Amino acid sequence: MKVTLGCIALLSLVGLLTLDGALAQDEDMFNSNIDWQTSLPEFEDLVSKGSDKPTMLLVSKKWCGACKQLKAAFNRGNSEAREIEDLAKHFNMVNLRDSDEPHGPQYTPDGGYIPRILFLSKDGKIQNSISNVMGNPKYKYYYSELTQVKSAMRRALRSLAPDTEF
Repeated sequence: MKVTLGCIALLSLVGLLTLDGALAQDEDMFNSNIDWQTSLPEFEDLVSKGSDKPTMLLVSKKWCGACKQLKAAFNRGNSEAREIEDLAKHFNMVNLRDSDEPHGPQYTPDGGYIPRILFLSKDGKIQNSISNVMGNPKYKYYYSELTQVKSAMRRALRSLAPDTEF
């Protein structure tokens, strides 16, 4: 009996350590089910060459409370998060953080606040007309809820990839 309980306890500990390691690997991800590009060079290459899909650019910081809240919403696993995952398949998804934040006025159309989401056409041009119409008009590219992100993603697809079925 002691051996069996000892084995169960050991297996449980190994399972927790494995789960903790897996969570640690994904702790910086805005939903690990989404294929994110996370480096500035990858993003710059994408913008310079163009793509067959539009791009959603999420600019965030690791220390930012609002970014952490949005990341938690992306990772909830609820129906809204799954809907974002489905919509993401039609975009190049880019999350640039901290020192990888792109520089230039085109990336801060109404300020350098975070998090902010910008949409780019297939040829890499920022589409300032696609913003958070449900949010504060002073901060048009600030998103605090997945409902806002989903709405903008749908509008971006209708505008930038009208033949896409979603």
